[in-house]
Amino acid sequence: MCEVITIGRVPLNHVVLDNPTVSAQHAILARLGVSYRLKNLHSTNGTQINGVSITDTELKDGDKIRFGSVVAVFVWSVT
Repeated sequence: MCEVITIGRVPLNHVVLDNPTVSAQHAILARLGVSYRLKNLHSTNGTQINGVSITDTELKDGDKIRFGSVVAVFVWSVT
């Protein structure tokens, strides 16, 4: 089972980050079973996890994500 969430600056995304450093369609977050992957969509200012630029990577609980200059923290626990 795969669920996909789009992240970007424009309202057609599932998660809207209204910031000029965020691309219109910046990234996707995909749930694959019990894990999540984050994929950068060739955004202008890139996506970083814990200070490292990524193209496609699995997320771990507590990862610090940067979309352009917008910072978020991924929180996930299996209960």
